[in-house]
Amino acid sequence: MDIKRQILEQLASKEDGFAGSLAYGIKLWNSPSFYYMSKYEVLFQYFLDNVTTFFEELNSLDETQFNERWQIINTFLLLPCPSNALSTTMVEGLERRFRVLCQQAVGRKEQLLESLLIVACDVKYKNFYKFDFYAYAAVLGVAIDYYKKCLNERRSKEEEEKIVDRIFGDIKIYHKSASDSGKWRLAFDQFVTPLSELVLLLETRGIERRTELLDFFQQVYFTHERVSTYNRTVQGGQKSSAFMGHFDPSTYPLHVIALLMEGFLRSYRDLKLEILFFMRHYLQNVFVVENSIVPDSRQMFVITKYVFTLLKRYYITVDQQLMVDFNFIDILITELKQHLTAYSASDPLLGDCLELIRAINEYNPLILEHSIVDIVLQVMFMRKHPETLHSFQAMLVSTVNMFMKLNKGENLCDELFMKLGDYLDEQDLDERICELRTVKLVEKRRLDEDSGETPSKKKKRADGSEQPAREQLPSGKKLYWDALFSDQNTSNEAGRLQHHSEVYNFWPELTFAWPDADGRLGEAMKEYTKQLLTKRSLSYWKKFMLMLNDLMELPDQTESIVLQVELVLCWMCYFFAGNTLIEQSNLFWSRLVASLEEFDQILGNIGRKVLAGGDEAAERTSLYGAFLNVVYYYGNYRTMVLYYRPDSIEENDYKKLYAYLTDAEWRLVEERVPDRYRPLLNRVLLQKLRLSFFDEQNQPTEAEQTEDNHEKRQRIIAKVLEDKTGEHVRPLLLDRATNVWFMGLLEKQQQRTVANWLLDAAYCPLEEINYILLEVTSNHDLLEVFLVEVYRKIAKLLARSEDASMLRNLNFKQLLEQEETTIVPKLKQLLEQSATTNRGEEQIVLNPPTVNGLMHLLDVLDEIRIDLYEQDKKSILVAVHLLLLAKLNSCRPANLAERFKNQLIKFILLGTTTNVAKFITVETLVKLFGLSPVVISLLQQIVEHLTEEKFEEFKSILNNFSNENDAHFELLLLIYNLEQRNKSRNRKASVGVEQRKAFLGELVSAVDGYLLQKNAKKLRKHDPVRFNHALKGCFTSVRHKAEGQQGALSEELREHLLGFIKQALKVFSYNSDMLLTRCLIHKDFLKLDASLTTAIEQKCWETFIALMQEKVAVRDDREHGLALDEQNPAVSQTDEQMRRIETIISALVGHLSEDQYMEKLNLLNRIDVVGSKDSTAPLKLTMAVFDILSKKGLTNTVSKETCKVFVRSFAAVVARDVMGLCVLNQHQRDHPLLETILECFATIVAHRKLALFPALLDYVLQFMSAINIRKHASVQQGEEAPFFRLHRLMSEVLFQLLKARPNYVVTRLPSYMHVYEALVGALICYKGDVGMGKALNSFEILTISDLLLPLQRIVNIACKKLEKQLYTLAPYVLGKVLDTIVQCKRSTTEHNRIASNVYNICFSLMGIYDTHAPAYLLRTLDESCRALFTTVTKRYERRNDNLGYRSRGKSA
Repeated sequence: MDIKRQILEQLASKEDGFAGSLAYGIKLWNSPSFYYMSKYEVLFQYFLDNVTTFFEELNSLDETQFNERWQIINTFLLLPCPSNALSTTMVEGLERRFRVLCQQAVGRKEQLLESLLIVACDVKYKNFYKFDFYAYAAVLGVAIDYYKKCLNERRSKEEEEKIVDRIFGDIKIYHKSASDSGKWRLAFDQFVTPLSELVLLLETRGIERRTELLDFFQQVYFTHERVSTYNRTVQGGQKSSAFMGHFDPSTYPLHVIALLMEGFLRSYRDLKLEILFFMRHYLQNVFVVENSIVPDSRQMFVITKYVFTLLKRYYITVDQQLMVDFNFIDILITELKQHLTAYSASDPLLGDCLELIRAINEYNPLILEHSIVDIVLQVMFMRKHPETLHSFQAMLVSTVNMFMKLNKGENLCDELFMKLGDYLDEQDLDERICELRTVKLVEKRRLDEDSGETPSKKKKRADGSEQPAREQLPSGKKLYWDALFSDQNTSNEAGRLQHHSEVYNFWPELTFAWPDADGRLGEAMKEYTKQLLTKRSLSYWKKFMLMLNDLMELPDQTESIVLQVELVLCWMCYFFAGNTLIEQSNLFWSRLVASLEEFDQILGNIGRKVLAGGDEAAERTSLYGAFLNVVYYYGNYRTMVLYYRPDSIEENDYKKLYAYLTDAEWRLVEERVPDRYRPLLNRVLLQKLRLSFFDEQNQPTEAEQTEDNHEKRQRIIAKVLEDKTGEHVRPLLLDRATNVWFMGLLEKQQQRTVANWLLDAAYCPLEEINYILLEVTSNHDLLEVFLVEVYRKIAKLLARSEDASMLRNLNFKQLLEQEETTIVPKLKQLLEQSATTNRGEEQIVLNPPTVNGLMHLLDVLDEIRIDLYEQDKKSILVAVHLLLLAKLNSCRPANLAERFKNQLIKFILLGTTTNVAKFITVETLVKLFGLSPVVISLLQQIVEHLTEEKFEEFKSILNNFSNENDAHFELLLLIYNLEQRNKSRNRKASVGVEQRKAFLGELVSAVDGYLLQKNAKKLRKHDPVRFNHALKGCFTSVRHKAEGQQGALSEELREHLLGFIKQALKVFSYNSDMLLTRCLIHKDFLKLDASLTTAIEQKCWETFIALMQEKVAVRDDREHGLALDEQNPAVSQTDEQMRRIETIISALVGHLSEDQYMEKLNLLNRIDVVGSKDSTAPLKLTMAVFDILSKKGLTNTVSKETCKVFVRSFAAVVARDVMGLCVLNQHQRDHPLLETILECFATIVAHRKLALFPALLDYVLQFMSAINIRKHASVQQGEEAPFFRLHRLMSEVLFQLLKARPNYVVTRLPSYMHVYEALVGALICYKGDVGMGKALNSFEILTISDLLLPLQRIVNIACKKLEKQLYTLAPYVLGKVLDTIVQCKRSTTEHNRIASNVYNICFSLMGIYDTHAPAYLLRTLDESCRALFTTVTKRYERRNDNLGYRSRGKSA
């Protein structure tokens, strides 16, 4: 006891608090000289007593600080001790304390998670767990629960995989030793819920561990010895409330039970009788209306849907013949109908039931084959919310697909319409149909999840019985269910283009019974119709014509009859849109013509019946819309039949297509059409318009008739566009099949009207207007209409926000039609007024609607290109753009003007050169926009096409320049730089060279005079902006005089320039860099002393390092837009930064002596980055510096000794830092670092002047092997670009090794080919795991195909240069490639474009291996690989035969 007290007193006396006491305790623990057996127990108890308080002190710290201070806890927990040193109660106390800590923990704390994993997995604690599985389960449950909490904060995929593999690896140890133990099974029960939830959460992050979890279930629960214990309970027995008789939903959450059922079905899928027992138990205890195991009906539907998803996933067939007393199909159908009846009044539950039916259809079409039509009819006439209608539509699509799979398409048609008539006769649903028709969106009933009822309140089912109140799934549980159904959600159908209902929903009155707002059901029906062959198609058509005749002959046209007629006509529209009778019309032309004639008669009868009731009847009946719909589809079909008629048929009169009604009757149809059906009539009118062109092509007409036809077309177009709001034309303008063609027929004013409609964001979505603009790119006239209309709407929006009367005075309608003598003075005057009125005005804050409207117009403007416009038109448009930009510059938010400015720069720089000089003077331009990129772009074009008028304007600016006018000083420097840049190009100006030269001399003299008036030191301190301009002036003066364009440098000016140079050493700017590097180049001309030269050298080197650090820091955020610099507005900021770096390097290399340069190179392996939290920043910077120096710093003048110093310094960095990353596996977490290193490797390896020794090149290969590119192939959504960049860089390094270092590759060929195989395999297995069910998009296919080209080039070069060495390895490399294709779950070689490139690689290898290799491969490869090898061999031989045939043909 005395020793224990002394230990505790020593621990309590430490001044550093608990951490210091624990550090002292660790020393005692490890001290061999202090032998006291109970010291372990004393120290551990002290730890337990104080760890909670210590955690409370640290909990509020950020993760970095917490991890740093908590590290000592993990050190203590890892201390070894004898197996009997600690008592069981202490380990149990440790678990209790950590459970409390995890509940209190805020955010993700890696070291706390590490503590939990140590307690769960460390050897010291396993001594207790091997005798007490429950203690292990409790600790592991705490660790997993906290890890689930940690997953709210994302980390890299590699980190998460390491943690979860550590957990699963530890569980596997117990599985191996105690999987059959009952105690272990009970212990596993304690953490099965958090473990299952962890697996589902990881799946949402792309980490797949469900297979390992299901393996655990199979070993613990679902062994062959235990199979008879499941699903054997009798209803009403003790365990009837548990899933499969074992898993109570009150103990296990339903999403965990779903995984357990998956484990059961996966383990026993081959035992058909057990599957039957499972389904019987499920249908008797779970999927029942009353007394279900799952009281929440929504959850019951979800888990039932998952059961059928599992049956489909594992290809399980329910064979009910094995059990006499259980009819699976009958019971399931009975329960489904009962649920439909019971929940018909609840939209969410009805929708869930319909989703379940869809899942059953997709699992096995035979189950509901004979009852699905009854279900469809039952649901048709229920009131349904829009979301429920969507589920109903999905169920109908699955039903159509079901009959297609069964190849019984006629059965669906026969049953549906036969039973529909009987159902309507029996139920008397006329009033219900009227009610469902009149409500556009089904009546909004209170949904269960939106109701304000208390949880204890009961709901009434349709049969009057009470239903327990339903609880909405919590967001966390919804996340788990989303993960469970993730495979189903990634179907290809979900990735189809989302259609707009304005285009496709032409059957609004049928929505309640046959919903097809987005066109998906229509697409399924077209596929359904395509399956009908010739005879079946004709009988199908005949059947519908008989039905229509029978229905139309009935005396009482009730709502039920009208509904049947509408549905028949709807199906006829699908038939005309999808059938393939035209393809073989030559074989049965007479029968086709007879059917057309009969349908003409029926359609005429329907049309006359629609017209018979007059205007009032037309307004009431929904047959009007159905009639117009079938007219349109039938007209398209008749057109196709006539256009693709057999050659022996000469009839080509398109006028007969509408002969089933007379002209007078058609006029009545057009006059009496209700407004709600006018879009349908417009489609028909547009169809007639197209037919008139067909008719004109086939039957050449005289001039008078042609003019008459033109007038008729214009009348039709006017009829279509007579709606002033454009709502009735909207479906036509959003229909991609006809909108562009239709707009091309319009007159200019009509095009303006249509463009005005389409530019309204509420009228036309942005994606549709972008599509239209893309299609009309070659139609300059139509594109011009859109551009002018955009400008007009922008001006209109700005005119609302300010007194912009000048914008109102501009006639946009006649903008490009006016004479030059009218428009040029007008625009020039407006620009001059803008320069006057905008000065000194306050910024105008635009209201949100105006901002939204402008943003939409700017989005549209992004898609418009005017590159090839005539110069006069383009100049006018640019001038208008300038005028609007001047107004936008005075408005907020500022990002609007910035975007508008960038669009203007695009117009100026691309395509035809503009001539804006006649619209605006340089002075006005600078007043409006300063020296912005817009002004620079325009001045650049003015200088390139300098006229006498503009040259005089330049001279006037120079003559009016005063030393106090700083703005003019900057303008003069800009003019000089533009002239200098343009001097070597082909002159397109009328001003002579001598005149320009004299002007530049005068300009430099003015610059010198300005500089002599300034004090460099005062200017730098008090006005940095002017000082920066002065540095640019110094650079201009030095360069002009040093290059011999002017006289010698005066002593006064030289001293003044030296003052600016010395001050330039103290700033960091582009102009200072240019001046200092120019000083190094012309140091003799400037007569610089040694000390100043050394200072300039040091400053340039420091600037170079700083710029490289900045470049590395913004690598991921480099700008891709038109962020332009003042020197050249055609380049981005990244290019400007690189130009600065290259200029500095070139100046330094040309100036430094060999010893000085070698000294700088020796310092490269010790570069440090100040103020960066990124631990890898120094290495990124160092590798980037080596990269740029190898490109620009090792010129031909550099000696071999300098190159050796470079290589030695580079090798030191690679050996110490780069390979150190591989040891710690840190390179996988930082993609920018990987890319920087690989870029550097590729550049240096390609530089033949550098003598790289084998050990350094070994490091290069070793590093690329450590990257393990195959592991990166499991690309998640959004990570495609980094993977492609990484792969491209690795391929580049391999290519440069083979090209520049072939002798080295010969000695390391196996290692080299190992990396090569990984690159090929990564492309083959791209998204092979995570993308199951998702098809690769076209961009990915093209990119992978392109990435295979350098790999193909590598193997081709290797086969030529290294044939003697490679022929031995070729069979092994080929076998590896074939095995990768076979083993991948979804190989990219499914796509022909990719497969051809992969096979070309195989062909190159097959071309060099020896004659024994094929036999070797056939012996060693597995069956699948052998089949693939045989296929590839045949293709290779076929290709060689074709090549041989071609070569023989050429020689012949």
